[in-house]
Amino acid sequence: MTLATGKRWRLLLLTYYFPPCAAAATYRALGIVKHLPAFGWDVEVIAPPIMPFEPDDWDLLQNVLPSTRVTRVPFPNSTLWSLLTKRNARYECWLEPASQAMRRVIAARRHDAYRETRLFFDSVHKVRKPGGVFWGFTIDARTPYAKLSRAMLMLAVRDRYLDLMFAGREKRHKNYPTYYAANTPAQIALVARQFARVETISLHHIGILDGVLPKFMRPLSHLLDRATLRYGWPGTNLAVRLVK
Repeated sequence: MTLATGKRWRLLLLTYYFPPCAAAATYRALGIVKHLPAFGWDVEVIAPPIMPFEPDDWDLLQNVLPSTRVTRVPFPNSTLWSLLTKRNARYECWLEPASQAMRRVIAARRHDAYRETRLFFDSVHKVRKPGGVFWGFTIDARTPYAKLSRAMLMLAVRDRYLDLMFAGREKRHKNYPTYYAANTPAQIALVARQFARVETISLHHIGILDGVLPKFMRPLSHLLDRATLRYGWPGTNLAVRLVK
């Protein structure tokens, strides 16, 4: 938003921790939802109704503004398998239904934070107190994986690859559009230059892409993983730490 024009922006927040969950991570998401509307952002949230194995505090819901849309995506049905995965792979077992809900919400309502990256970081800076910290995690656009993914999307062959890769499986990766609006250290430094400290951390490990590669390509991928770690090349994931 700009106060002069009165235009408001829309942000979709996909979060694992949200009231009534009382885990520490909940308060970060709650702070964004509570304070961003005052700076021109209409926030919509996708979150679980409750968090297994975490404490609840239903009074926290009073801090969520009535204007905030919240889409509740439950965990998979309580079969023995889902109970096991909830404890051992909590995020993964919820991510698939949450991703489907996110796709429906995005199709129904365009959220400006995807493209208006600089405005988003401006708003985050405004709601942080001096010394406040913001963490973000994304794909590093400098890596071969990111470049290949974008090329396959532009050539309209990514869907076909995913169909072949996951043929016969119940679930396959979704072919979401890829924007890479702020996915390199240089881009982050540009759009977040109002922060006192901007830090980026490259994250990588051997086998990080095994889930999206056929078996015969994995040994070659592992060689590239080892070279990435040895020579300090950009890793597949990029962590961002901003301090006001």
